Amino acid sequence: MMTSLTLAASQILLAQNWIICGQSRLSSMGQRFSGEQTPTNWLPYLWLIILPVAAAIVLSTLYQYLQQRQKTVDAPQRLFRQLCQLHQLTLNQTRTLKKMAGLVNATSPAELMVRPDIFRRAETAYREAHGERAAGRIASLSERLFAVAPSES
Repeated sequence: MMTSLTLAASQILLAQNWIICGQSRLSSMGQRFSGEQTPTNWLPYLWLIILPVAAAIVLSTLYQYLQQRQKTVDAPQRLFRQLCQLHQLTLNQTRTLKKMAGLVNATSPAELMVRPDIFRRAETAYREAHGERAAGRIASLSERLFAVAPSES
């Protein structure tokens, strides 16, 4: 019984203490809310929104630019290899194309594969350099690349 009385007394004292101390805290908090619009400084909050959004836009734009730039890298040797694979050229045909490109000072052997006019000039120069024994090589190359027989020069 004594413990329950002690417990009840301590609860009453705590409640009184809370009312007295809490009231002073609550009243001081209530004084800040006067009911009128208090001016707030919203500029830091605006920056907290604008900066991450701007950073995300800049980073995504940079990422897209680098991805696009990586796709359009000027790699004539890679282009030449890909075109040779696409046309299923043999190693001898690939070497012949490289020699032909050297004879007409083409910037890349791939240029012969996409520009028939340069191929015809290279064909003429290759025949002059290697004679008629090169006619078979040139004929097979021309048929593979352009699906036409070589020109008669």
